[in-house]
Amino acid sequence: TGEVSEDMFLREVLPLRHLDEPIDDWRPAFYEKLAPLVQGKRSLREMAEAVIPAVFNGGLGKKLVFKPNNTPQIMAPESETLVKGYASCTGLSIILADALRSVGVPARVVGTAVWNIKTGGNHNWVEVWWGGNWHFVDAGPTQKVDWDSTWFIDTAKKAQPGTIHGIYTAVVDRTEADSQYTLTWREPPVKQPALDRTAFYVGFQKGNSLRKEEDPTWKVYRDGSLGSR
Repeated sequence: TGEVSEDMFLREVLPLRHLDEPIDDWRPAFYEKLAPLVQGKRSLREMAEAVIPAVFNGGLGKKLVFKPNNTPQIMAPESETLVKGYASCTGLSIILADALRSVGVPARVVGTAVWNIKTGGNHNWVEVWWGGNWHFVDAGPTQKVDWDSTWFIDTAKKAQPGTIHGIYTAVVDRTEADSQYTLTWREPPVKQPALDRTAFYVGFQKGNSLRKEEDPTWKVYRDGSLGSR
């Protein structure tokens, strides 16, 4: 589409891994299944809006659902998530970002190790590049993509940069990192080189959202984030 620079491609399309998940050779199979969906699409946004619902509705060969408390048991996109048909937010974010990458759409997993609220909890989701900016979406079954409109917007605004309560996206090249993302599903926790995305979410204006009322299906994801991964 001309929207992806070489640098963007190398950073946010080419890599096979996001966090510390087992590495699958997912690209050929995902491309074969999803490429027909993006033929004729004129922008990254149109491509993403075709791919995202398909990922959860059987487009990769099996419908996928959210099931909390399955990290790190289910993270690898093909050999674990697709085989089981479910994963928690981390596994679903990984397979969604990989699906987008398979057809050339820049995507990355973003998350927080511990929400900065009394009840704690954690969450991972996906950022997708289109229109010259990163846009976020929760990795859950959907029929239509609602960009930058999720259950955690208000909670994310309480994040603290540079701390375990910050919001981060891991990077492959540690020289590009300005912070670290703590992977709390490991014992002891593992720190990965990352970019700090906290300022973006703290400053995000909810009025930018196209959806004015909360989707009732968000409750399951909110409740799931208050447990473990």
